[in-house]
Amino acid sequence: MNVFTKRTQKRKQKRLKRKSLETERLKAQHGLQDSTDIIIVEHSNTLTVMIQAAGQIVRFLAATIFVGFCLLGLASVCFPGPRKEMVEIGIALITQLREYLPFLNVIFWR
Repeated sequence: MNVFTKRTQKRKQKRLKRKSLETERLKAQHGLQDSTDIIIVEHSNTLTVMIQAAGQIVRFLAATIFVGFCLLGLASVCFPGPRKEMVEIGIALITQLREYLPFLNVIFWR
C-alpha cells in the first residue's frame, strides 16, 4: 500500500468519524439517543448551496479559460505567422511596462 492510499484512507476515516460525531450531536439535540435505527441528517440552507454552486461554476469557467489560453499560446508557437505577431506584442508589452512603471527598470533592467 503506497503513501497516497494510506492518506486517502485516513481522510475517509476522519470524515466518517466526523459524520458519526455530528449524528450523535444531532440525536442528542433532538432527544433520540436510544434509537439506533434513526439517522438524522441536517441539510444545508439554500444560500450555502447556491454559493457552493456558484463557486463550482466559477472554477469551471476559470479552468476553461485557462485551457483556451494554453491552446492559443501553443498555436502561436507552432505557426510562424502568429508567432511573429506574438513576439511583436511581447516586445510592445515590455516597452509599455518599462515606460509606465519606471521602478521596474531599477529592479529588472539595470
